[in-house]
Amino acid sequence: MGVQTSTFLLIRPMIAVNVLPLGVSIIHNIALVIFLLLLTYILLLIVRIKIKNRKLQQELDIRKDIEILFRKSEEEKTLILNNINETILFVDNEHTVLWANQSNQMNVETDVSSIIGKKCHKVFFNSKEVCKFCTYPTTTETIYNEHFVPDKNVYLGCHITPVFNENGSRKGFVKAVVDITDKKQTEKALLKAKKKAEESEKLKSAFLANMSHEIRTPMNAIIGFSELLNDSDISEAERKDYISIIQSNGNQLLKLISDILTSSQLESNQLKIFKKEFDLIELLNGVLTQFIEERKRLDKEHIDFIFDNQTKNGLIIIYSDPERLKQVIYNLMTNALKFTTKGSITLGVEMKKSKIRISVADTGCGIHPEKLKKIFHRFSQADDTSTKKIEGAGLGLTISKEIVSLLGGKLNVKSEMGRGSQFWIDFPVKTTKLK
Repeated sequence: MGVQTSTFLLIRPMIAVNVLPLGVSIIHNIALVIFLLLLTYILLLIVRIKIKNRKLQQELDIRKDIEILFRKSEEEKTLILNNINETILFVDNEHTVLWANQSNQMNVETDVSSIIGKKCHKVFFNSKEVCKFCTYPTTTETIYNEHFVPDKNVYLGCHITPVFNENGSRKGFVKAVVDITDKKQTEKALLKAKKKAEESEKLKSAFLANMSHEIRTPMNAIIGFSELLNDSDISEAERKDYISIIQSNGNQLLKLISDILTSSQLESNQLKIFKKEFDLIELLNGVLTQFIEERKRLDKEHIDFIFDNQTKNGLIIIYSDPERLKQVIYNLMTNALKFTTKGSITLGVEMKKSKIRISVADTGCGIHPEKLKKIFHRFSQADDTSTKKIEGAGLGLTISKEIVSLLGGKLNVKSEMGRGSQFWIDFPVKTTKLK
């Protein structure tokens, strides 16, 4: 009995459920289905959101990596651009500077940030107007211009490249500017050296042609009069004249050879200088005496020789090379005698402030201003025409100037056409002793 009662009690509720009204059961089931569908949708939505968040995070990570790479790339490019010698600018179509590298400071000497937004021509040339030479290209080609900036005394080379948008319209220009002052100066120096070399080559050719004449003339005289000496019918007076002519031409040839050897030694820095103390007055008197004889040989005894000692000293001890100094004064006196047909030649010595001056002045034909500019150039002559009347190889003054420089002095000249010329040598006073 007890067992049956328990069974009845357990089964009863189930019977109660099954006997619920039909309408309530359907609503209940529909609600359950809606709940399950809503739950499923929420779960799917959560999953979808998680997936989307995951993709978004991946995109953010990718973008972050790209930004890091981009920033690194920009830093590398900026580092490179800031460490090149050229100034790199980006300017718009109105010539306004939008960007510049740090190297810009080397050319315009200003802070980069201070030129952003300014006109290119204002930055570089301090001009309010667009540069006339700034012919910006209308094609995709790069053009190159060189410009001189007078205010800064520099030359600038500029490469200009147009920059275009994707639609093909021009956005601006990239300008690469570099200081080419050294290059232009080198070019000018090379052109000057080329011109000088060509002129030197021309003079050298003329020198060689002239040298042939200068050597043949005394050689012909020496050979010709040597043969005449073999004639037994000539008188003693004629024999002496022939011997004198042979000696004179021999000395002329010897001097020519000596000048050539001295020039070669100077050019190769092989000329030796032997300095010692000697009496300058005695040396000058010796040269003057020698030229009294030379004046007679050249049949110019009508020309006066004057020794002008303005120091009023009978003895001037100078420390130098007497032979080389004598060679220089001899060259100057030779030229004076060659180009003087009347008047006088003055050999002078004087104290000039902190130096002692030796001078040779003549009343000859003078030197043309154009010739005077290059009178000390190698192979240059006051008269280098094909019809010149004065003998000479064109080495004497060049040799003289270089020797004087080696002796510690300076050789100068002044001349006036038709009035004569004056050459003078200045030595520092510390090299002399007056007695």
